[in-house]
Amino acid sequence: MDINRTLPGTIKLVDPNGKVIEQLVQYDWKPQYYQTCYQIGHSCHNKKVQKQEMGQQTYGMQNQGKIWKVEEQWQLEKGKSATKNNGDGRDEMAVNTGNAFTALVDTAQRGMNKVFKQKKLKNFIRENKVVLIAVLENRVKETKAEGIIKKIFNNWRWIENYSQAPGGRIWIAWDQTRVDFEGYEMHQQYIIGEVIERQNGNKFRFGTVYGMHTVQDRKRLWEDMEKAMAGATDPCVLMGDYNTILTNKDRAQGTPVQEFEVKDFKDFIWRNGLTELKTVGRKYT
Repeated sequence: MDINRTLPGTIKLVDPNGKVIEQLVQYDWKPQYYQTCYQIGHSCHNKKVQKQEMGQQTYGMQNQGKIWKVEEQWQLEKGKSATKNNGDGRDEMAVNTGNAFTALVDTAQRGMNKVFKQKKLKNFIRENKVVLIAVLENRVKETKAEGIIKKIFNNWRWIENYSQAPGGRIWIAWDQTRVDFEGYEMHQQYIIGEVIERQNGNKFRFGTVYGMHTVQDRKRLWEDMEKAMAGATDPCVLMGDYNTILTNKDRAQGTPVQEFEVKDFKDFIWRNGLTELKTVGRKYT
């Protein structure tokens, strides 16, 4: 569409049989356009340019009498959609989530022992211009981990949690020419640290989670992760496989969701003022 011309009132379409159909176009809002100065939203007949204010959409989670307002500046290419809550008579606390990365992306690939899977991950990193990545459920023994990690990530820096989890549940690797990952805390079920962008010095806390399989084992996850986040003032992103769900909509089949399954996860999100990021793509793999 040529923005140097007035927006069309009709468009022509061709159906599968080759017949041309003229379709009327209706606009919810149509800007002013003046042929003399070729500017949109401006009229040469008016001396003053009217500024149009556009509202910024926010979403948040209630937390101890406050609403955490999160600016929607992230793109996420797969996962679950965020819920929205509106505050009523409570103070609002803004949380800046500006981010210089193009997108948050993920892949459902599991296991890194096979060469073809290593190549697939390398291609994923290159095609999506990834500079920081977490690998869960790699199924690689500690004795082989260093060699495989170097094949995949070349000269990147990396850490793993074999010291906390014999099976090596989490790897994190990053391109040290673009970002640093510092002050991290190791745990059997997570690694949390601070990401610093080299280009502009922006900081945010980044945590990768791989939760245990039982409600009882995950209680330690929520308790310890909350301690690790205590006092943090920078924006924070937590992502990974929690091995649990938030609502019955997150389970396609199987037994009905019981409240005891989701309570701890919900409470953790509520207490820490977190909210689920909006995503696009398939919800189930």
